[in-house]
Amino acid sequence: MASRLINPRAVGAVSTSLCGCCCGVSGISFGTLSIGQGMGAVVFVKGKDSYSLVFSFARTAIPVLALLILVTARASAQCSDPGLQLAGEMSVQGSFNKNANATQEVLLPEGVVELDASWHQSTLKAYGGGSDARSPLRPSDVPAGICIVASGNEENEKGWAVHSPSLHVAADDGTRVTRRAFSMTLYCTVGSNELDRLVGPCAVKVRVYYKPKGAS
Repeated sequence: MASRLINPRAVGAVSTSLCGCCCGVSGISFGTLSIGQGMGAVVFVKGKDSYSLVFSFARTAIPVLALLILVTARASAQCSDPGLQLAGEMSVQGSFNKNANATQEVLLPEGVVELDASWHQSTLKAYGGGSDARSPLRPSDVPAGICIVASGNEENEKGWAVHSPSLHVAADDGTRVTRRAFSMTLYCTVGSNELDRLVGPCAVKVRVYYKPKGAS
């Protein structure tokens, strides 16, 4: 179903009020979309990342949008350091009776072999949703100079998790390292209830950032 802009009269007042109090202060910009059947979506963008929330027009209220602002700010704060640069993105997808569980890798740019050993990620969301999706991953487990932003499906019984981060040598010339890579395991599940057969695939993705040595 094609998306279209929400009638400004439906949410314009809320959008204007919300942006007036928050956008100028936090650097968050957003837009609204109608996706049919009385449903809509709010898409927020802050810095390098974007976040969305699907909601029912019949229940749309400022508390819902305020909650999204809070979640967005927390997620963006994970990798908001201006010295960070995007290395790439990894993702996996699963289906009913076939959970995704795979180790993925992102190559850092060639020649970027020394990262800022004094910089560490301070906040981290390592899992979400229902079912058995859990992870013991802590911010301190992420290698120095690396920052990750993980997300996945959380509707119905779907869940996702990431773990086992590793920064390792990807290439060398026989005498020195010429390239590094970052890898970690991504997991997602649709759920095991028979009704979960009908809810579509699960997915999890991770954006990987790096901070080179000497970056401000």
